[in-house]
Amino acid sequence: MLISELKNPCTECDGSGYIAGLDELGTIQINLRQSCHVCSGRGYNLTELGQDMWKLYKPMVKDLISMEMQKKSE
Repeated sequence: MLISELKNPCTECDGSGYIAGLDELGTIQINLRQSCHVCSGRGYNLTELGQDMWKLYKPMVKDLISMEMQKKSE
C-alpha cells in the first residue's frame, strides 16, 4: 500500500496548508498566513481508504497515547 492511496495533496492550498491573505489597517496591508479551510492546515485530505484506515486505527492510537501519558505521570 502506498501513501498516495491514503491521502491526496489539498487542491485549495496546493499542499502547503496555508492560504495567503491580506488584512488592511488603514493604509497598511499586512500579509497573513491563514490555515487552509479545506484541509484544516494539514496540506492533505484523506482518501476514502485513508478515512477507513484512520477509523480502524484511531482507538488503538488513543489507547497507546493514554498508556504513555500514564507512564510519564507515575
